[in-house]
Amino acid sequence: MPIIIGDFSLILSPELLNWLADPIIFTITFFVVGLYYTKGSEPALGSILYMFFYSIHILLVYLMSAVYPILWLVILIGVIYIGLHITALVIFKSN
Repeated sequence: MPIIIGDFSLILSPELLNWLADPIIFTITFFVVGLYYTKGSEPALGSILYMFFYSIHILLVYLMSAVYPILWLVILIGVIYIGLHITALVIFKSN
C-alpha cells in the first residue's frame, strides 16, 4: 500500500504500519479511558472500556483513511468525535 507524502511515495506493509500506529492509538485510548474511569476502582470495567474505545479508535482510523483525500471530511470526523467526548463528559460530570 503506497503512502504519498508530498511528491514522495512510500510503500509500507500493513504490519509495519501497525507497528508505527499502535503506540499512538494505545496512548490516545489510554487517555480517553482515563476520562471516564478511575484507575483501580473496577478493573473489569476499565478493561471493557479500553477494549471499547480501542475498537472505536481503530474504526475511526479506518474511516479517516477511507476518506483521506477529502481533508475537510477527515477534520470533521475528528471534531465530531472530540465533541461527543466533551458532551459525554459534561453529562457524566453533571450527574
